[in-house]
Amino acid sequence: MGRYDVSAFGASTSVAASHGLVAVAVPAAEKTDPGHVLLFRSTRIGGSSSAPLAVVPVGALPDMITFTPDGRTILVANEGEPSNDYQVDPTGSISIIDVRRGPERAVARVADFAAFDAVREKLEQFGVRLAAPSAHNSDGRATVAEDLEPEYITVAPDGRTAWVTLQENNAVAVVDVPRAHVSQIIGLGLKDHHYPGNGLSVGGGEPRLWPVWGMYQPDSIASFAVDGATYLVTANEGDHRAYAGLSDIAPLSELALDEALLRGTPGLAGDEGLGRLMVSSVAGDTDGDGDIDRLLAFGARSISIWSTDGRLVYDSGDALERAIAQRLPQWPDDAALRDQIGNRSFQKGPEPEGVVVGRVGPMTFAFVGLERTSAIAVFDVTRPHESTLVDVVPLGPRNVAPEGVAFIPAEQSPLGEPLLAVACEVSGTTVLYRIRATR
Repeated sequence: MGRYDVSAFGASTSVAASHGLVAVAVPAAEKTDPGHVLLFRSTRIGGSSSAPLAVVPVGALPDMITFTPDGRTILVANEGEPSNDYQVDPTGSISIIDVRRGPERAVARVADFAAFDAVREKLEQFGVRLAAPSAHNSDGRATVAEDLEPEYITVAPDGRTAWVTLQENNAVAVVDVPRAHVSQIIGLGLKDHHYPGNGLSVGGGEPRLWPVWGMYQPDSIASFAVDGATYLVTANEGDHRAYAGLSDIAPLSELALDEALLRGTPGLAGDEGLGRLMVSSVAGDTDGDGDIDRLLAFGARSISIWSTDGRLVYDSGDALERAIAQRLPQWPDDAALRDQIGNRSFQKGPEPEGVVVGRVGPMTFAFVGLERTSAIAVFDVTRPHESTLVDVVPLGPRNVAPEGVAFIPAEQSPLGEPLLAVACEVSGTTVLYRIRATR
């Protein structure tokens, strides 16, 4: 690979490479305007190129880009975030770029969500979160297509199906790639933090059971196959909207809570309880009387494994926060990290963000970047229904906020053994790990 200068087009958000082609996603200077994908040929190390072979228009705020396994198609998640005042709210979409005839003849199609505007109530019944306002629609609500915000993509091995996380909407879209068509939107539902094994850590200690429901709201997603069946694994980071035109998050102590909720958990809204926990301020009034009956938190503080039709196969429950609480005293002394873990426990906890799946010998593992813990969690997913947390590995004080993770299989590794690459957003560092199975 070489150096590519994209500064004339803007700041890139994502890059992918396959079969000698490099694709770079670049949003417009005004994020609500259509963005572009720049296509380059790979160059040798030390080479450079400033002129792209093609500049392909895509939707607003292209946020993640990837190739199908055969390298013939590029998929782009166009998030379509609104302007700060919500006066402009572009629709979310997935751009599908055909590069079979070469980058100079690239053809882009759009898989959009317009058809789902007519089934809004059904989507909400099945757990899709739709809460965005509109300054232009008569009912004051954004259309479904405006509300949905594609985040991350994983593609089936045959390249014919893609699954796209809709993070703020707590859902996953299923895309028919050859037809450039969104065939389904799967609502992910809620996680009961009052159920044993699903506890919630507040203050950074051991998880406890609380009357809180977590929205999974995955950021990244990966797919893998076991015995001919495809599974999806999600990193359930959670995300809220914080704009001048809509802020959907608030400390629990600032909300009007239903008396039944308060009676059920004495001290719930105090600082010794969940008073500092950030929850949804626009949802949870289940009986329409103006107060909050159900507490909805952002993110599930876990990874989940799903069947391709949206059935929950495995969730790690409170295993991540329990492991962090138990192992933190053994990690190198880092007062700043300890403070962050405690403070972020009132937000979205460790924030599982990036996830990748790889085989090491006969075993399959999921590697998960924990953004707010600056650590990597390793799960054995060889038997998806019986997945287990293997370890939580701290990245050290010089490597802060893992954002992306990439697995390099042994056959592609210069060392002849699997590697894990971890890109850290805050520290601007990249870490490489050798991976060896112990059994």
